[in-house]
Amino acid sequence: MEIPQGLKLAAQPGYSERVILLTREFEMAAKSSAAAYRPEKMIIRLSSILPIIDADGRPIELPTANAFGVFLHEYFHYIHNVSTSVGLAGFINTLEIWRLLRTTIDENGFSEGHQRLDGAYYEHYRNLYCLFRSIRTVYRPNLKSTGEVTSIEVSSADICDNVQSSEHGVLLSLIKCRAKLEISDGSTEFHDIEVGVQEIMESSAWLLERRYVNSSDPYAADLPVDVFPYKVVSALAKYVLKNPDHDSILACSLAALHSTNPAEALIDILNIAKNAETTGGNAINDVQAAVNRIVEANHAQLIKALEDIEGEFCGDSIMATGVLTITLHARIALELRRQKPLFEIDFVDLLAKDGAALDCIMSKVPACNVLQENAGPIGNMKRDFLVSFRQKSDDNVDPEAGLRVVHAAFDFALRHFSESGFLNTETLSHKSCPFFTTCDLALRKNESDICEKKPWESVDWDGWGNNGRCEYAEAISNTRPPSSS
Repeated sequence: MEIPQGLKLAAQPGYSERVILLTREFEMAAKSSAAAYRPEKMIIRLSSILPIIDADGRPIELPTANAFGVFLHEYFHYIHNVSTSVGLAGFINTLEIWRLLRTTIDENGFSEGHQRLDGAYYEHYRNLYCLFRSIRTVYRPNLKSTGEVTSIEVSSADICDNVQSSEHGVLLSLIKCRAKLEISDGSTEFHDIEVGVQEIMESSAWLLERRYVNSSDPYAADLPVDVFPYKVVSALAKYVLKNPDHDSILACSLAALHSTNPAEALIDILNIAKNAETTGGNAINDVQAAVNRIVEANHAQLIKALEDIEGEFCGDSIMATGVLTITLHARIALELRRQKPLFEIDFVDLLAKDGAALDCIMSKVPACNVLQENAGPIGNMKRDFLVSFRQKSDDNVDPEAGLRVVHAAFDFALRHFSESGFLNTETLSHKSCPFFTTCDLALRKNESDICEKKPWESVDWDGWGNNGRCEYAEAISNTRPPSSS
């Protein structure tokens, strides 16, 4: 296959570019091993088989449509995180988890766990936990066979409320489906499956990825992906609609993300498309009209939520800078939604025609930080790179520093997060700082065990001097209420 030219991913402007040929190692790799996006951390991870910069920090041109498509898949997860109702609900929920953790901080500056929460606060915690799990859970069937699912056919679908318990009420709906699954060993199984937020999010990003790849290189082979969660929404659409195509399925999947209850919205939107089919109308136009109404109806509420956050983080701390960067990106993307609710489709089509248009798109909604993994032992100093798509300011301030502090603060909060309540910091499992492989600061050089096992102890390290602390230390400092700092 001829390698498409002109596909560029400029990690930093101003450097010369060179092309490398990705081997079949990438083409055959499981998608999950090539890249990932963490919504509660707002960071894209690219593995060593998908490099975008070389060892000298020079951008590497991505030579295949599939390689570029994988990056776009993760980028669109970030776009959906900051510009859809359900994505912003996830961010606000995580921010509230962090707020609640702050109420459990003792005089030593760390969490005493859920014992510090009274009945009302603990009830609030349970709701936050159930919502977090509902948004993040991916359904996978418990197969009788040891093979893998190769195809799915849905034969029934009903909306049902995902009730965690009677006192917690309905948080999010699920679509319950009966499905026939073909297995790689040649067997067939029938299962009751569920379609929720993650299935819709992953379907949307995967369909956008495939739209880009198919437009850029019609001869590109499909990358192997799991049926669950990537292809479930397509199977559901094929059950509801008579003549579904890629465009109509993508539009329905994207439209559902603009509801705070995407599963319920997906059924409604599929029925709108079905009615258009029945009456001889245009399914795409009717779906776009529906999402226009949803976006406009939710806009004022989302802007009010952002205003509340901005009022809370109105200081000049680095944590406030990071949070306000997120709300700024959200405001920009929400305004784009009002002009063109399904603007990511236009983004993909523009990129398919002109790979260099990425700079134009990134200028509208810059990507979040990217962690580029490299080969070598995990303990190697600065083995990996942090890549920013935003230029430094005139005073040479790193534009991503505040975002990394938010990342670290959420990382710290979620380490305590469990079904039974917040854990005591003293009982947390040892786990490295999320930036362990990218760092060469003094603490990492002199007392690496802290970074590798208990990064929250970085806040009390006495060796920082006048050069400032690492982002994790800043995150803990900002997590501690004023009386504990």
